Amino acid sequence: MTDGMNRQVRQRWSPERISKLKHLWETGVPTASIGIELGCEPGAVIAKAQRQRFLRPPRKWPASLEAKLKEMWLAGVTAAEIGIAFDLNKGAVCGKVRRMGLPMRKSMNAPGPTNPNWRGGLAARRARRNSIRRKPKVHYPSERAPRKSPKYKPGRLCFRLGLYDRFYD
Repeated sequence: MTDGMNRQVRQRWSPERISKLKHLWETGVPTASIGIELGCEPGAVIAKAQRQRFLRPPRKWPASLEAKLKEMWLAGVTAAEIGIAFDLNKGAVCGKVRRMGLPMRKSMNAPGPTNPNWRGGLAARRARRNSIRRKPKVHYPSERAPRKSPKYKPGRLCFRLGLYDRFYD
């Protein structure tokens, strides 16, 4: 609802509007239609219905659609194609298939030997990663033999004075 200067005016939720919202909400009328009926935004309708804890009726599939869905699914039609035929999205089709208890299909993008891009499981990936990261240790022959560790570590003063040789054998 707007005032004379095309500014949005906030309407209060009167008990009559709330009862009308409850009736429309629980009969399954779309949110946009309720918003038009009550003169408010669909977001305001949803927020008020949630605060009032109104329940939406579950959407029921007609038996004919369920039978056709089952037939198409078992025939191997993809979820996206079924969704186009029923004017639904792919997620709604997959959800209904799961609720009906129909067998789920393996996705071509799922990891496994059937996917041509699959390069092994977790162990194979770790082995590849470790072979790339870790370089083999190369032992170079040294000109002199390695020093033995001192019996105790000489202090800084000994190194300054040049007395460090006496601590190494």
